[in-house]
Amino acid sequence: MDHTYVRLEEAKAEAQPTQQQPLSWRRRGRQLGLTTLAAVCVTAITVFFCGACPEGLQRLVLAKNDGPVAFQPPTIPLLMLDPYFQVHMMAEKATDDVTRGWYSDMREMQGMIRVDGTSYRFLGACTVNSDDCPAPMEQVSVDIGTVRTDFVFHDPQGRVELRVTYMGTPYTDDEELFARPVGYVVHDVESLDGNDHDVQLYLDASAEHATFEADDVVEWDGWEQSGLKGIRVGTVAQQFLHRHGDKVNLDWGFLHLAAQPSAVDSEHKDAEGTHQPLTIVRGGGALDNRADFISTGHVSRTPDQGNPRPCGEGAEEDKTIISVSQDMQTVNEAKRHVVLVAYDDVYAVKYYGHKLKGFWREKYNSIQEAMGDAIKETDAMMAKGAAHDASEVEKLTKAGGAEYAAVTRIAYRQTMAALKLVWNEDLGTTWMFLKEISTNGDMNTVDVVYPASPALLYHNPMLLQKLLVPMLSFANNETSMEYSKPFSPHELGVYPVADHGTKAQEPMPMENTGNMFFMILAILQRSQDHAWVEPYYPMLKTWADYLNSTLPFPEHQLCTDDFRGPLGNNTNLAAKGIVALEAFAEICHTLDRADCAAYSTAAVHHAEVWTALARETVPMPHTRLAYGDEGSFSIVYNLLWQRLLQLGAKPFANYDDLAAEEVRFYLSIANAYGTPMDSRDHMVKTDWLSWAAAMAEEKADFERLFHGIFRFFNESTVRVPLSDFYNTVTAGPILHGFRDRPVIGALYAKMLLHSTEGEAK
Repeated sequence: MDHTYVRLEEAKAEAQPTQQQPLSWRRRGRQLGLTTLAAVCVTAITVFFCGACPEGLQRLVLAKNDGPVAFQPPTIPLLMLDPYFQVHMMAEKATDDVTRGWYSDMREMQGMIRVDGTSYRFLGACTVNSDDCPAPMEQVSVDIGTVRTDFVFHDPQGRVELRVTYMGTPYTDDEELFARPVGYVVHDVESLDGNDHDVQLYLDASAEHATFEADDVVEWDGWEQSGLKGIRVGTVAQQFLHRHGDKVNLDWGFLHLAAQPSAVDSEHKDAEGTHQPLTIVRGGGALDNRADFISTGHVSRTPDQGNPRPCGEGAEEDKTIISVSQDMQTVNEAKRHVVLVAYDDVYAVKYYGHKLKGFWREKYNSIQEAMGDAIKETDAMMAKGAAHDASEVEKLTKAGGAEYAAVTRIAYRQTMAALKLVWNEDLGTTWMFLKEISTNGDMNTVDVVYPASPALLYHNPMLLQKLLVPMLSFANNETSMEYSKPFSPHELGVYPVADHGTKAQEPMPMENTGNMFFMILAILQRSQDHAWVEPYYPMLKTWADYLNSTLPFPEHQLCTDDFRGPLGNNTNLAAKGIVALEAFAEICHTLDRADCAAYSTAAVHHAEVWTALARETVPMPHTRLAYGDEGSFSIVYNLLWQRLLQLGAKPFANYDDLAAEEVRFYLSIANAYGTPMDSRDHMVKTDWLSWAAAMAEEKADFERLFHGIFRFFNESTVRVPLSDFYNTVTAGPILHGFRDRPVIGALYAKMLLHSTEGEAK
């Protein structure tokens, strides 16, 4: 009997039961049946149109040929400095809720302004001082960009305008800026009515940012250095890198706030002739600090005597905060006040026993020095941020339309915030580490780096290389932990601790091996530096031999969609392995090694078998979920890499026709919020749907497929950072955990095509 059909019968036996098993979510053992999934779907959906926006409702408006596109992101990102320090507003207005971390925990920052003796809030809801809560400023607009978020407020009396910009520096063309953990809160105030007004500003940050438990004991101290007046807070214990996990905050290192004292600070005196600084930093209880500002326009000049004290949290407790108050004195024409927010984690990650520091420490002896440079560069960074966003939006819009630009400009920020650039002192080079975020928080997870990779390949391929090398080093047994499998590992550990060996790996043999080949070849195609991959070639060849031995019939195994459980003869996974084998042949040629053609020949043969078994024509040509699974379908997003890697007609000679047929089918079965991932239910992954859209040859078809993604983010009432797993019928996320993940960088696949197929970046 023909061997092909023996394997096919085995595949049928394996695949059928799999489709009826409850969905599994990674190896954490969480089982969710379909009835449970349906129960947790969010069905309350509100459709917004720009012309009918309630006053103050958040809108990101981008130009479009046929009119403006109104976009309401599910959250408003404020400061996104690294995988741990991320601050969001999960409400429609900046004063409707407290600021929160990515998994909705309270990470308070509160901002207030005092105009002619009356105080107002411009950031955060009232918690500890709710009995004496200032009225909110009237929010006029918000603009969420790639590196900054800009608010415009008016006071209720129409006297002053306050512009507040929250900004980081995740610039992929500058490693020093990318690694510098310093954010900006820039306040610009001017008179609206032409009269002079007495104005004071206040910003605080809770010790929640530097702790994990409410009863963690913290201490604070002020400092003056590099032309700044600052204050820091951190735990007394300072147990570096002792915690790792997903919804776990770092409780080591120090949160800093700082401002540049006013030029007249040292000369300012009150009516009695006593020196009264205009810039005051203070730590202590939120009740006293906020109440003092509300009543006097500044925090107390007397230090809080409760140092150290527990962090505290919740509305009933007086949580610990650090604060900066600034007397702007008389305001008519525009005046600016800048507060820097920084986190010095001291040690960033642990790599198989070696503690590594953030790369920024190679340039600076202290965080104060880094903040000193940052304050000097305020105007330059404001201009750079505006230019970066304008350039990005222009290119995104040209490639994929206004809706694509609206979502992807935020995806940039989310992707970069999950990355940590560190200094490997032993090797004298920078390495990069990624936190998976919200699905176990694994470290450098290959099937998370894979979807995130288009954002890095488009902006700076060498940053992706710095992510892959720590994994290659581990897989090649260059660490203290042995790895013994003939295929790619899955992860290094749970962020920020790399300590996993062979037994700890989640087995995804074809998935992650294919992912690594795709990404390595993509980097080699974009760089003249091939030396970094040379030492790993023997190992990569072993991986390629493994792929070839198991193709074209993938064994019963997990793919990156592991929450669905293992599946035998998975057509999408087989397509990945086949294209990956051709990618390895290209790596082989690039490194000038022998016997490269044999891998290409094998890939072409496997593709022919795949085409015969994976496709069906009813109701129209499309790809099955698994070989022999009649009446099923699957988005074969992995096929896109044949085009992304410019592999021409190999291994799928009919790629163009195949992609065109797939796109037509995806459009024909699309629901309100996009095309489902496969025939098992209505769910889709945002990253994979964006790749399905990128398979479209015509921009109009891309925009039609991407519209489901845009509509989901625009209409979903679930206030979490950009999710990558949702229901295409109800817009409800299937699992609460799929939020803020760097996989959203997958949206840049369209830009990779746009930049390599005749259009300049």
